[in-house]
Amino acid sequence: MSVYGDGVVRFNSAPRIQRCEAFWEWRPPPLADHDAWFVLDGEGSLEIGGIRHPARRGTCFVFRPGDRPYGSHDPSARLVVFYAHFDFLAHPEGLRLPDGPVESSGIGELEASIGTLVKAYGSGTRVGRLRSELAFIQCLLQLQDEAGSPPDAQADERIVRVLRRISEDPSAEWSVEALAVVAGLSRAQFTRLFGRSAGLPPNRYLIRARIDRARTLLRESALTVSMIAETLGYGEVSFFSRQFKRLTGTSPLAYRRGVR
Repeated sequence: MSVYGDGVVRFNSAPRIQRCEAFWEWRPPPLADHDAWFVLDGEGSLEIGGIRHPARRGTCFVFRPGDRPYGSHDPSARLVVFYAHFDFLAHPEGLRLPDGPVESSGIGELEASIGTLVKAYGSGTRVGRLRSELAFIQCLLQLQDEAGSPPDAQADERIVRVLRRISEDPSAEWSVEALAVVAGLSRAQFTRLFGRSAGLPPNRYLIRARIDRARTLLRESALTVSMIAETLGYGEVSFFSRQFKRLTGTSPLAYRRGVR
């Protein structure tokens, strides 16, 4: 069944964000459908299969039909959760639901997708419903990615923010100190976390980002090699050409000829 036709997900009630009441307690009968449950704020706990798990910002659960969860929270730190009761009309190929709670390190990205989802669903239109389904699948895919990675390998939100800034503007005169400020970390902390998340030191990652952008400009623009070098912050075209060849194995001109 096509995701662009009849959809792959059916929401059985309106997906929503809810601040739980002060003396809230969740003790439903066996669930009749799937239930996604993402904690956006507060402190509490959630029990499933006799095992109690902390519930705090970034904790995400996906329950299955027949599950009997039990939840409670601290009335002084009320839980704020996104939840959605749903069924699959056609299970997306490659999607695996997590078997237990996921402590998401990318909760900011999840919140953005959830905001899109809730707003689109609330429009009441067919296009809005489709957008909400796609945003929800994106949330599940993010959980799958995070559940499949050991904690040390999960993306740190602060580093993700830096990677996004570099991707948006690789030609900026970035320094390690400036990037550390974007991340809100000391230089030493930033360098260590960046290397662990990106697999490269910041300076080498910047070079690769600029050369990647240069390849795009060589393929898709009429800018000369000198103009591309200047655009990407290189004072000397010869230095740009040497870096380009070192990383790609060919010169900028040869690369351009080879893709046209």
